[in-house]
Amino acid sequence: MKMDWNNTDRSVSYALQHAPTVKVMATFVRGDDSHLHLPIDKAGFAKGRVEFTPNYALSRFTRTQVLNGLAQVARRAAAHFDGASALPTKAGKDAAIAVLTSKWEVSSGKNKGRKVNLAMHALAVARRADKAAAANAALAAAVSSGTAYIAEGIKLADGKMRVFVSRDKAAKAWVRANHPSKGDWWTDKANKASWVAKGETKVSLAPQE
Repeated sequence: MKMDWNNTDRSVSYALQHAPTVKVMATFVRGDDSHLHLPIDKAGFAKGRVEFTPNYALSRFTRTQVLNGLAQVARRAAAHFDGASALPTKAGKDAAIAVLTSKWEVSSGKNKGRKVNLAMHALAVARRADKAAAANAALAAAVSSGTAYIAEGIKLADGKMRVFVSRDKAAKAWVRANHPSKGDWWTDKANKASWVAKGETKVSLAPQE
């Protein structure tokens, strides 16, 4: 099955982005080909991650690598999303087909009611958890080194100043809170630079505890 991966729509949800990936792998698993080419990071897939390679460069996977990778995908999915707990985690053709064909109905957001691949939906949850953990670690490091920032008037729910990992993020948070368009402030292309410049005057290094 040939795919024009360069036309992948990265504006949709992670599960929908990888719907073609799932389809291609399912066709491969059901067939007799000895190997498969996909624009997926090979090292990450071996650990249960499904991430596109830069510029969709193709990686070569053997049948064993695909089956083992999907078993790891199932394990990672189950570890981060209760709804994926029943996915088979042993490598094999039948297990791989189950991972690639199990569906999940999205319960909220713009895709509410839409059925997507369960494993990919669960991996999206895992990706968010990884991203949050990395952000928290980076913020902790910035606070520890004295390079974290606060922005004028930007506070947490408990009234404490919100701390940001960098000057840029603090400035943009101020802009987001004060621009008439709020979260869509970046669409104000004509005045974007001036707003960011103003935001940079509203930030300062976070006081160290």
